[in-house]
Amino acid sequence: MIDTYVTKVKANHFTEIACYVRGKSSSSVIIGAAPTADWAKASGPLMRAVAAFQVRLRDRRLRGRESETMAQKTSVPRARTGRPAGLSDVMLLASVRKPELRDRGNLFITALVLRLAGAGLLAWIGYIHWVLWQTEGYKFIPTDGPFFLVDAIAGVALAAALLFWPRPLAGLVSAGFVAGTILALVISLTVGLLGFNESISAYYVVLALVVESITLVILLAWTALVAWLVPGRS
Repeated sequence: MIDTYVTKVKANHFTEIACYVRGKSSSSVIIGAAPTADWAKASGPLMRAVAAFQVRLRDRRLRGRESETMAQKTSVPRARTGRPAGLSDVMLLASVRKPELRDRGNLFITALVLRLAGAGLLAWIGYIHWVLWQTEGYKFIPTDGPFFLVDAIAGVALAAALLFWPRPLAGLVSAGFVAGTILALVISLTVGLLGFNESISAYYVVLALVVESITLVILLAWTALVAWLVPGRS
């Protein structure tokens, strides 16, 4: 808006240009004035100054929008379920999806070797528990005896599951089984388990501790690897 006014002191005549600028959260008024006699010469620079103020304000708004957009792009990614991506990746350890192993080169070979080794060791654990139950007299142990038969069946069943259903969940369950057998053996060696105290000098005890520990590491490594290769990982 362009207007003229006269000062109360000495009655000087001025012409002014005023611009009301409204932003998203605030507003401003910019005013430029010059003596009316000099307006023809001063109007151009004053108008350019007002226009420049508007451009700078607009640029600040644009930079603000760009900053918000960049913040959204660089924010921590979320899984499609709304959970943090890290949590979703951990939950993939229990996934029933088939991992993508085709065209993975060394990863495919590594996963295959770990799976075959894990399955073989699980079958061995099942066999040892069968031998202990059937030929070493463990089936006559009150309360604990039947668990050796259960372990024998579970070891072979999980080995078959790992071979024919290679999903992260199969590896996780197998690792839990092995961890449970190690824990049960350690408890029976120390404070006793359900009234039964195992001896470190008994057949297969030391060997079982070593092999089961190796099996646990292999199963956890395989499970983590194939969970990382599951489709849809965030």
